[in-house]
Amino acid sequence: MHLRQRPGQDFPPRPGATPIVIGFSTPTPTGKGPAGTLAPSDSRTAIRVALASRQVRRLLLHRPYHVAGSGPWNENGAPVGAVVSLRLARPATISGSWLALGGGPYSATYRNVRGLRVYVNVRQQRVMGVIPMIF
Repeated sequence: MHLRQRPGQDFPPRPGATPIVIGFSTPTPTGKGPAGTLAPSDSRTAIRVALASRQVRRLLLHRPYHVAGSGPWNENGAPVGAVVSLRLARPATISGSWLALGGGPYSATYRNVRGLRVYVNVRQQRVMGVIPMIF
């Protein structure tokens, strides 16, 4: 493989030269607050929808947990809804039906689960994904 140098390009970059910067695009404002925030009413709706979900209730069955918070869920710079974080009181092994984002439900057993991340489409008031938080 042979790499060609373009005019005005240092290859490899020499120390002190202008660095090549690769980064994330600037978030697009949603019109519901500053970029990267979630309106309080949308947050409350997302938490209510997440906790009312039969799938979430089955995964949390008889396990102490608390709502750790919620945040905006954006895809390709466009607002989709909210992500609700539910933290377990202690790590657990959870078997059940999970919901993959962009896919359907699947059965799995996860060990050392510390919580659930629930993706909620606030406009449709529907849970779109439930994934384990393992770390």
